[in-house]
Amino acid sequence: MSWKRRFAWTLTLWGILSPVPAGSQPPVLLPILCYHSVSSHPSSEYGVSWEDFRDQMRYLQERGYIPISLSQWARYLDGTDSLPEHPVILTFDDAHISAYQRIFPLLKSLGFRATFFLPTAFLSNHSGDYLTWPQVLEMEQAGMEMMPHGHSHASLAQRRAGEDGCSYRARVREEVLRSRSLIHFHLGQSPSFFAYPYGAYELEVEAMVREAGFSLILTACPGVNTPETPPHRLKRQLIYRGDGVAGFASKLEALPLGAQFPFEEGAILSTSPQRIDIDLSLLDAPAGNLLLFVDRKKRAISYHPSLRRISFIPTCPLSPGLHLLEARVVEEGSGRWHQASSLFAIRPSQTHGGSGMPK
Repeated sequence: MSWKRRFAWTLTLWGILSPVPAGSQPPVLLPILCYHSVSSHPSSEYGVSWEDFRDQMRYLQERGYIPISLSQWARYLDGTDSLPEHPVILTFDDAHISAYQRIFPLLKSLGFRATFFLPTAFLSNHSGDYLTWPQVLEMEQAGMEMMPHGHSHASLAQRRAGEDGCSYRARVREEVLRSRSLIHFHLGQSPSFFAYPYGAYELEVEAMVREAGFSLILTACPGVNTPETPPHRLKRQLIYRGDGVAGFASKLEALPLGAQFPFEEGAILSTSPQRIDIDLSLLDAPAGNLLLFVDRKKRAISYHPSLRRISFIPTCPLSPGLHLLEARVVEEGSGRWHQASSLFAIRPSQTHGGSGMPK
């Protein structure tokens, strides 16, 4: 039995899906991978070595993954297009020059498509570290998608000192709309998709970006997407310097985890929660295989089998700003991940917000 069919039966056991008839199609899973720069000796954890990137792309090719565009996913959701058996979306943030010098040539040679999210102010930087508009046009004409990532790459969820609500909202709208209008001016197409700088957002930011008319919005919350994933909250697996091929494969092949977080994704809280309970749609989950990460750090938890609930009690109050939660179950034997994630903001009423989400 293939892993996708086994996954379908597992979801059925958990009560997430209806029974899967013999001969029917397995559930659609869409991993979206997020890269930044590629170099010989990356100095940042967000950079990937050329050797690792090349091997990761070969891994996709050898295992039959087909990189599709975000446009194809949007058409699939609309019922106007189909998907290959093993779809994946490749995204690249921040307009590093390696996108043109290293990434683009390799993708072209493999016949892969990708989406590049551009902080448009960076394209006027003459240091040689970032893409130029002629390079972006060449890549777009070769089939790559070019989408906005804010103008200055400022965190949209972080208010500046002394900035009132009206000024803050005006600045966020300017960041979003200016980046889209510049891409439209230089490329002649109006972008339909947006990725938050640093993956940082909360409900107020989400409302402003949705009002701007983007049909797909990408976060930095880890996990795999399905047709039921809200199109304005698409999850992405960030690929880091230390992942290599093994870590890359774990993220690529991760499965959804049925989980209910204690508040809506992007919720704004006035104080640090004293306790975080996450309800899982699992019948049996060995405690040793249950993990909770808060801001990418593994935390001590308790598990209540009768309630199917993970509980986390912070040892000290969480600081103002954004916080990322990731629940993970690691299968015994195969080591395959089941993931669910969410984020929330703490914004005390007497302050104007805090730091951006770790990314």
